[in-house]
Amino acid sequence: MDPFTIIPIVLLVTALMAYTYKKDKYMKEPLGNLFKAFAYGLLSFPCFFFLLFLFIPFFSEGDDAGFIQTILSIFCISAVPMEGAKLLFLWLLLRNNKYFNEHVDGIIYATFISLGFASLESLTFLSTEEGDAIEQTIGITRGLLSAPVNWFYGILMGYYYSLAKFSKTNKTKYALLAFIAPVVVHAAYDLLMSSVAYMEPLYEGIAFIVLLFLGYQAWKLGNKRIDQLLERDKPYFENEEEEGESNEPK
Repeated sequence: MDPFTIIPIVLLVTALMAYTYKKDKYMKEPLGNLFKAFAYGLLSFPCFFFLLFLFIPFFSEGDDAGFIQTILSIFCISAVPMEGAKLLFLWLLLRNNKYFNEHVDGIIYATFISLGFASLESLTFLSTEEGDAIEQTIGITRGLLSAPVNWFYGILMGYYYSLAKFSKTNKTKYALLAFIAPVVVHAAYDLLMSSVAYMEPLYEGIAFIVLLFLGYQAWKLGNKRIDQLLERDKPYFENEEEEGESNEPK
């Protein structure tokens, strides 16, 4: 693996963490907790492989695999164990965390865990030298895209995780969506990327344009979800400011 390929990964992961940290505008999380979340993301990567080994015996891939088998493989060998591992470590981090006191905190911690996972996943993709030129190109592309797509999965997971904690109703629904939403999006992304290898050059170009469009929409939706949770937190901090002003000496 070319050492210079690590530089864009480090820069991208750092930029996304800094951007997410900046979005937390009311009560920023302690840096120590954020570093811990990132470390939990690193630990979730080997946990993913443990879960993966539980599923692999039941699924096969290759030219003899049918369409349904391929879809099931994408879900059960990729999306489910990956997002399951990250959700497990998110729960371990936040179950008794006194700093998890805002809606937006769920997204902050989930994205840092996801970016920790993405750091090791990116290196795995970029260190793969097996396969033909097309497969290696796809591996490099997926390695570079791992951070932004995992950032988006983390937003979906954290969004519903926070709703499950703070909402007075539909807690079970939101708890399930904290797992289902990132799994479904993850599987759709994997299906698109795995399909590119079998496309003609013209269709590869179309797929690339579609991927750019979907990436832009995911960026917009991710920021929208962050802003929605910030809006839920806003009244609490506005009330605190008003109480503070009313207690000031006249």
